[in-house]
Amino acid sequence: MGELKDRIIRLIEQNAARKASDLSGEYVQAKSEEKEAIQAGIDTERWLAESCRECLG
Repeated sequence: MGELKDRIIRLIEQNAARKASDLSGEYVQAKSEEKEAIQAGIDTERWLAESCRECLG
């Protein structure tokens, strides 16, 4: 069961990292009023990815 949990956490980490990357691309072209919300999304996805990496540590 531990192996399955690790695989799930790894998938969550990969998805969060991909979303953060996608949002970073959007941020560059976003209107100024959208940038704060996009940055919040980037921060959240990075936090999630880092937390998953720590769990797998």
